[in-house]
Amino acid sequence: MLFRPGAPTEEAIADTFINVLNTKEHGGLLHKHNAAFTGNRASRDGCNAKVNAGIYPRDHTPAAGNPDWTHIRMFIEFKRKGTHLDPFDDADPNTPEANAQSRVAVRNQILDYARVVNEYQHRICTFGLFVIGPEYRLMRFDHSGIVATKKGDYTENPRPLLSFLAWFDSLDGEHQGLDPTATLLKKGSRAYRLMTEFALKNKSDMRHNEGHSVAATAPKADALEISLNRDFRQSLKHDWPRYKLEIGEGSQKRIFLVGKPVWTAFWLFGRGTRGYVALDVKTRRFVFLKDCWRPFYEGVEPEGNYLNLLNKEALVEPHICVPTVVAHGDVAKQRTFTASYAQKRAAEAKEAIRALYAHYRIVFKDVCLPFTAVRSSKQLVKCLYQCIMTHSLAYTKLRLLHRDISAGNVIILPALSKTVNAEGKKTVTWTGMLTDWELAKFVPEPDASGKLRETPRQPERTGTWQFMSVAYIRNHPRQPVSVADELESFFHVLLFYAVRLLRHNVQDVRFFLSEYFDSFTVVDGVRRDCSTAKSTAMHTGAVRPAGGGVLKFTGADTSVDHINLNNLFSRLLRCFQARYAILAWEQQQTQTHRPEPPRPKPPASIPSTTSGDLARPPPGDSDDEDDFLSTPNLEPTQIDRKIAKYLDNHVKILNVFWQELQHEGWPENDVLEDRLPDNYDPRELILALERMCAASFMRTMDEDAEDAPPRKRPRTGASEPTASTSSMLPPEALASSTSFGNSIRTQRGGDNH
Repeated sequence: MLFRPGAPTEEAIADTFINVLNTKEHGGLLHKHNAAFTGNRASRDGCNAKVNAGIYPRDHTPAAGNPDWTHIRMFIEFKRKGTHLDPFDDADPNTPEANAQSRVAVRNQILDYARVVNEYQHRICTFGLFVIGPEYRLMRFDHSGIVATKKGDYTENPRPLLSFLAWFDSLDGEHQGLDPTATLLKKGSRAYRLMTEFALKNKSDMRHNEGHSVAATAPKADALEISLNRDFRQSLKHDWPRYKLEIGEGSQKRIFLVGKPVWTAFWLFGRGTRGYVALDVKTRRFVFLKDCWRPFYEGVEPEGNYLNLLNKEALVEPHICVPTVVAHGDVAKQRTFTASYAQKRAAEAKEAIRALYAHYRIVFKDVCLPFTAVRSSKQLVKCLYQCIMTHSLAYTKLRLLHRDISAGNVIILPALSKTVNAEGKKTVTWTGMLTDWELAKFVPEPDASGKLRETPRQPERTGTWQFMSVAYIRNHPRQPVSVADELESFFHVLLFYAVRLLRHNVQDVRFFLSEYFDSFTVVDGVRRDCSTAKSTAMHTGAVRPAGGGVLKFTGADTSVDHINLNNLFSRLLRCFQARYAILAWEQQQTQTHRPEPPRPKPPASIPSTTSGDLARPPPGDSDDEDDFLSTPNLEPTQIDRKIAKYLDNHVKILNVFWQELQHEGWPENDVLEDRLPDNYDPRELILALERMCAASFMRTMDEDAEDAPPRKRPRTGASEPTASTSSMLPPEALASSTSFGNSIRTQRGGDNH
């Protein structure tokens, strides 16, 4: 008997379990690794995640009881016995809500552990062991989802679990899920010392504020090093693990050194993008490295291919401002296995197929600034105008549509002016840059009728939820992203930064941003629509914060309106209002109504009621009732149609920005401290979405699965795992029967016991 009579506590389960794993009797189970119990302790570097236990290489087993996220090879979580604590046991639709919520909480806890492992390490996949009383599940996570085994009872039949753990102990790092193209640097190694050297303060680093003068002969004046060693130094703090990353193969291989990512995706599934200030070993220069998992379908090209075309075009068109590619490529043919594993099961269950992702890295020459670095409202508008100009030129010259306009994809490139002033100095200039072209798409020329002949090529919505246009959310997948959708997304980006950084009449900035950008409405329990605030703004032509008033920006004196910025918002909103007036009218014309039976005429006198006679009101017109039942005329005016056409291309919108920028009266240095709290986390709303909506595929408004275009089939050969990938799976005898990830699950009722 493993446990004493009665239901054992989580601590008792963990203590017994760890002792068995670390036993040396009969030759022992683990020879290269140790299991370590870390209870509810956090790691020493400030990470708040507290995993119960983990399996570590013997040389890196934590001795002090704190988890070591850099070296953990498999995390272990313990729970008491009970289906209400099993996040994979969702087969019973009549389960009590409390049990469902407890499972969601445990699920989020497990997902967070896997996310933290991926944040500290560079992995193809992550393994976990979930122990529920006398039962267990093994789990494998990648960016397409989770594969989990059926529950097994290790007290009655321990052999399958012990066999798996012995097998896992025998594997090398790659087959345990580590990325072989990412090498963890040892302290004292040459590369480790090189990173420390370049992180030291450098007197030649320049100030990057726009307008700052720099001697034309100053060191690094041609490249404008913008205190990158400071950012690089920040990435090495708290003893964060340092890695050597590879891009390319053979003679084309490039080596880059990285520490902590500057930013990282907060969700485990999907692209999982991470951005680093990296050191190029070849040039000894700081660069920006993006590590992600890109959608892998026919017709979907890597971001570097699009940027190389744009870089070439920028040589003759200087107003195209996009990142300059240093190196890029898929990483060692690494693909997400969960997508191919679940494909057959999803087909059997007639459920949505998971996205297939390929590991991808791309390096850019310049490390840029976020839009939050602006010092004035005019600077904000000017930089966004330059991003729209780039978008326009990419579309008109290459027929290339970005398809992911968002706050994170507009950045600022500091550079030195090409000319020298009378004092022999160059000036720092700022230019808005449009980045993240990984979801871009070439758009075909319109046919004779002026309509574009194209269909969406991916099963998922394209873009960033907070900044998607209202029309695209509601019409996907029948309508692809259009120029009008992208221009609307640029407006949402402008609103996002203006409310965060400028003076206005919004009382609670965090609430407004959450309500407008992160929230959603649910239709029919399965379709996710945009927020009411965003929809109302587009249909009425006015942004209305809580309280009912119209959004207004002010100057330093809050009693004085910021005329230029308010005019810009009003003119842009008028265009969107006209567009949605036409869309609403077209929808009304296409809707079919079932014929209503004729209504009986009202009686000459109202019959008595049980509560007594009702007094009859004064007589009205005989056709009063017809007036109330008449359909309002929503037909757009000719002015509406004219204005809506402004969104068919970029010309008018660019002119609106240009005209407002030419006006005098723009205040200087009117940016306030960013009012979006550092602890702002939209995950709370995303988790609410998981609770409110069906676990199956989340459709957008008006989407009909039968009308959806055919899904793009994965690239040839991608559905077959490589030898390396297949060896990272549990033995076939322990094959999973349950998987979930992204926003979908493939689960069969008979597989949960």
